[in-house]
Amino acid sequence: MKQKIASGFKPTLFLPRLFLGLFLGLFLSLFAFGGLLALAHNAFDSSSPFDGETVESSPTQWSITFTKSVPLETFSGEIINGDGVRTQLTNAVHGASDNIVVVTLPTVLSGAITARWKLVSSDGHVVSGRVAFSVGATTTPTLPAATPSSLVPEMTIPAAEEFSNATSVPETVRWSLRMLGYLAIIFLGGLIFAELFLAEGAMAAATGRRLLLMSSAAITVVPILQGWIFLAD
Repeated sequence: MKQKIASGFKPTLFLPRLFLGLFLGLFLSLFAFGGLLALAHNAFDSSSPFDGETVESSPTQWSITFTKSVPLETFSGEIINGDGVRTQLTNAVHGASDNIVVVTLPTVLSGAITARWKLVSSDGHVVSGRVAFSVGATTTPTLPAATPSSLVPEMTIPAAEEFSNATSVPETVRWSLRMLGYLAIIFLGGLIFAELFLAEGAMAAATGRRLLLMSSAAITVVPILQGWIFLAD
């Protein structure tokens, strides 16, 4: 029987019911969200050229394989040449299957190359990454004898990896935001479960109101931060 909470209810009787509802809501939500995330979340699988590879001549295509199907309208890519020149890759097509994306590369690449990709997974989260490879044999240039001042131009040219890291958001930050959003939804679901099946008025109690406020704030703020990360990529 559902306990209706009057103005003079005893917190010692109410709080155990509230937390029982939160626990049951958490338990059920973990199964639901765990299954949905496993089915919907996309991830990087392999690349050709692969990360760390050295190729003799400039490749004409870059092939990236993911664990799930990739909607091409959400995919974007960028190639950074050894001299720091960036080129947007906007000609993505599917390969042998819809979880393989193939893009055409610029005609001349040389040196240390950084290739970046970004897409939106089926669960709505932005997934991104990078692959570094080299074109041509790596040689150590011979520098003429010179004073330190003549070496300054060489030192002011940023490496491709440093150039691309400037706007990269760490993966730990991305996962922390995702987990915060999931937990907020789970706690909100637990409150609703407690209100409907265990103790009417749970959401109106002081503890319930605080949890409701924190969960609602997280659900509002997390998508805004994730959108900012998407633009920063």
